Amino acid sequence: MLFETQQQSFRNTYGIENVTTRRELIKQAQDKLTQESVPSTAKEIEWLLLEADSISSVELFSKPNAEVSEPVAQTFKAFVQRRLAREPVQYILGYSEFFGLRFSVNPSVLIPRPETELLVEHALDWMAPTQSPVVVDVGTGSGCVAISIKNARPDAHVIGIDISADALNVARENAIALNTSITWLEDDLYSDTIIDRLRKAIGGGRAKLLVSNPPYVTPNEKGSIEPEVFMHEPSEALFADASGLKPYQALAQLGLETLSDTGMLMVENHNDAGRKVEAVFAEAGYIGIERHRDLSGKDRFVSARIRV
Repeated sequence: MLFETQQQSFRNTYGIENVTTRRELIKQAQDKLTQESVPSTAKEIEWLLLEADSISSVELFSKPNAEVSEPVAQTFKAFVQRRLAREPVQYILGYSEFFGLRFSVNPSVLIPRPETELLVEHALDWMAPTQSPVVVDVGTGSGCVAISIKNARPDAHVIGIDISADALNVARENAIALNTSITWLEDDLYSDTIIDRLRKAIGGGRAKLLVSNPPYVTPNEKGSIEPEVFMHEPSEALFADASGLKPYQALAQLGLETLSDTGMLMVENHNDAGRKVEAVFAEAGYIGIERHRDLSGKDRFVSARIRV
């Protein structure tokens, strides 16, 4: 009787029936999330079960009706409860996939977005002819861009900069886990020290590429952001000034001070701000400015050269 009471209490707490198979557990979770209007795909729920049960997707696919132990069920249900609180799946799992690599993530860093993979692709394509390029990633966060570039180009000297010590700790852990050597620099894009410190980190000469996915959400857009983002991801990595352009103005100046004559500045931007960012770079004196679209056909990136 006591055990049944404990089971009923658990069901009441998590709002999910006590089920015994993987398939049933997934269905109950999906129904509960749908009932509470929490957007979650079947694949995301499967990921949570794979993590809770320490199994592979192959095993889940081949044995969907296998019984689930009570400890696994409790862990899974706790994951679902966190999802009901609109915590992103990636933070629940503790990792996110990006550019074919797995990166640890927590609320100190933004969750890597698929569209940012295109920024890495553009960067790698552009610097392909250059031997041992110096690459600077400003606002590195989890290190996903810097580490992905270094992984693809082991000869590159990659420098990752972030204002957050906690974010840099995550980036360092990811670099170690993925066996990549990155130079990390804790500094503020708007500080009086960043230019001199970056020059010192470069170690003489100038950088070939400065890449960044800076904060670009304006304060008046806060109300339109999903709870997963607004409630859980770091605000300093999300929000810019009222115009959304201050980070790009600072990046333009940093590039002029640290890029070589043949260098490139390449940034991600709000999908409706491409022309504005283009104008910022043109006003700063850059040439060969181009806007690049994401897979949805929206202006997502801007690149600019110091000279032809």
